[in-house]
Amino acid sequence: MRRLEHDLLLRCASAWWQPESEPGLRSLLRAELNWDVVLDLAEQHCILPLVYWSLSGLDRPGVPLPVMNTLASAFRTNAVWSMRLASELTRLVGALQADGVPTIAWKGPASALAAYGHLGLRMFSDLDLLVNPSHFETAASRLRGYGLRADVVCADLRVQSFDGADNLVVELHWAPMPWCLAADLRTNDLQCEVLSIGGRPVAHPLPADLLVLLCAHGGKHSWSRLQWIADIAALIRTRSDLDWARVGALAFQTGTRRLLSVGLMLARQFMKVKLPPAAELFLADVVATQLADTIGRQMFLTHRPLRSRRDRVSDLVLQLKFRERLRDRVRCALGVPLDSINSWSRAYARRRGTIGKSR
Repeated sequence: MRRLEHDLLLRCASAWWQPESEPGLRSLLRAELNWDVVLDLAEQHCILPLVYWSLSGLDRPGVPLPVMNTLASAFRTNAVWSMRLASELTRLVGALQADGVPTIAWKGPASALAAYGHLGLRMFSDLDLLVNPSHFETAASRLRGYGLRADVVCADLRVQSFDGADNLVVELHWAPMPWCLAADLRTNDLQCEVLSIGGRPVAHPLPADLLVLLCAHGGKHSWSRLQWIADIAALIRTRSDLDWARVGALAFQTGTRRLLSVGLMLARQFMKVKLPPAAELFLADVVATQLADTIGRQMFLTHRPLRSRRDRVSDLVLQLKFRERLRDRVRCALGVPLDSINSWSRAYARRRGTIGKSR
């Protein structure tokens, strides 16, 4: 059941770019709100910076001072961490490029700038680098040479983790998604643009490609965080140059069209994002509509870190329905045994701290 606290979070997640949301936000602030619930859910869904930004932008926010101080402190902490990771990102990408390893940055600082235009508005905990499989061993060797300590290669997830000083974690991927969930999405499928981060060039997926990646990533985690929906809405809002023909072509080629459809539907449902006519053709999938409705009803259910076998079965069924092609459903069924469903989330959980529980 939706509560006033849920509505407040939804408005805050979009009010930073939707001035028309402010009257509704002010009206909610006049109601009796449980601010402990607001803060807990904002942290759980990794939208603390968006909540602070939206509430601090009001002339008379009507928020208790201790709550505003907590939000301000969380925003500053996240901003400092984000700038530190942005600096590390440019250093590592520059070093790898100098060693002849083409490297794509995604999620983290690069995606924060691409979608929000601001490093501090998105929470993230580590750096994600994408390289072609043929360059993976060279890149991994170079990262070890830069003083990072290598973790075990996780072949199913197509990633290797590296730990650095002061809680720095770098994830080196040779594909954007785990084997069992990736469909045909590969690193060399992506087209890139060059972002300037701190005056240094960093390769990052084009907005169209990033939209497909964001929808696939949210689906990978069964859309359990509002942040991933906010990312999609922000990208559509801030990048008016989105090439929707390219979006459709990449989604069709990689078997991620239903994942894309669900992501767009959730952005429209929760963030009230206005989709252009070119995006309407992605909203005709009846199964995607049913999936988006199911996810919407579950978005604010009580968070349960210890999931039952029944929960894991439901997750597997959801993952199978996300895939429109039979071969991808077979691949998913074979690659995601019940005892390891969402194992990637549990593996990453140990890395979560107070700075940013996000991917």
